[in-house]
Amino acid sequence: MARPRPLRLTTLVLTVDGLDHYDVSSKGDDLSFVAPRTNSGRNLRDIAWDPDVAPSRDQEACATWTFETDYEVQQGLTLRTRHDGNRWRTITVTKNIVMDVYSNINVHTWDSTRATAIQNVGAAHIIGLVRRDMDVLPLPWRVCARAIGDHVDIKAWPVARPEPSWSDLRSTGTIQLPAGWDIEGHPGWYAGHLPPGGTAAATAISARSLDAGS
Repeated sequence: MARPRPLRLTTLVLTVDGLDHYDVSSKGDDLSFVAPRTNSGRNLRDIAWDPDVAPSRDQEACATWTFETDYEVQQGLTLRTRHDGNRWRTITVTKNIVMDVYSNINVHTWDSTRATAIQNVGAAHIIGLVRRDMDVLPLPWRVCARAIGDHVDIKAWPVARPEPSWSDLRSTGTIQLPAGWDIEGHPGWYAGHLPPGGTAAATAISARSLDAGS
């Protein structure tokens, strides 16, 4: 069952940047990541999830991205986040910020036991987020990601347009996961690369299990 109104959040820093941190807060179905002005860089990446949503294998996370301080702010979703002792793993689904191709949605796996925790898996180019002049459409965007078995499905569209189907090739993409990522965990939300004083804001956040019988 979807829980669009989390009462509390658990957070995890994926990449440390000195002593920087984000203030993460939710109110109703709104979620914000805010970088204090005392931060010194913008390489911090952080995730949040609702611990009251039971872990699952097949699952979905969604959010409407409403505000970003600049295009280099990276919003995203997470899937199958889990802790096993000192080990943590997660799948991130994030707006691309490299080479200004903001209409690409990237998929990475993270495993704290690897020498480099992050590993690139692939990217979906969402042509429906692009204007005729090839510039990216402005926010707000609605973005959903679902982990089903050995793959991740992505759907993204500007909220000014009707929600597309999962078969709409202009608005969706599917990324195959590496072996070993068919695991249970929590769905949630991501933000990274906020400048000092920066914000990434979302509304209509939701996270739910797609497991049979849930």
